[in-house]
Amino acid sequence: MGWDCGSYVGYYAAIMRKAVGQTGGVHVFEASSANYARLSDLPRINGWNNVRIWNMAVGPDHTSISFAGGLNGSSGPVGLAKCYGGAPVIEQVVSAGLDELHFDYGVPLPDLIKLDLETAEEFALHNGPHVLGAKRPVLLLEWHGAPVIPAVGRFLQEYDYCAWDVLDFDRRDASPLRSEADLSSRFQTMSNTLVCLPTERSMQRQG
Repeated sequence: MGWDCGSYVGYYAAIMRKAVGQTGGVHVFEASSANYARLSDLPRINGWNNVRIWNMAVGPDHTSISFAGGLNGSSGPVGLAKCYGGAPVIEQVVSAGLDELHFDYGVPLPDLIKLDLETAEEFALHNGPHVLGAKRPVLLLEWHGAPVIPAVGRFLQEYDYCAWDVLDFDRRDASPLRSEADLSSRFQTMSNTLVCLPTERSMQRQG
């Protein structure tokens, strides 16, 4: 089972659906109404019967947020996301936390989560104690700037995860990131995407 949180045009959703096969499923979450309008047609057009598209934000739980849409891949929460030109379309969207998606919306627990939330990852990483602490999925985490380093560092330590820059993940000699200090020391030389594994799985990988 895969969760694609902050899907934009559905690139990762297309990869996930092939990975899970017909016996698995992919749940796709996109807050921007303009992006969602495009995404919502993909299962019908392509015959993706194992993909469900949701028009909602993932981040702060049990609430609605002001969302700056109409900015393509830069769309994000008002006050958090950076606007890279253009005129945002401000809209109110439902926002759910990771545990809320499972317990309140009935979304099956994931084996893989992709988070690309334009800085709302600082919320999503800390409102999923059941999803992250019990299910222990792999995370593909796109992070957005130095301000979210403390939140990512707390996630790694509180939930006992290890992370690698996605560009280093296929190198067995690459040291994992385990704390805020590790992230801060290497922030300037890293890409904006981390692969995060539960420590028990990272030990198997290194072994």
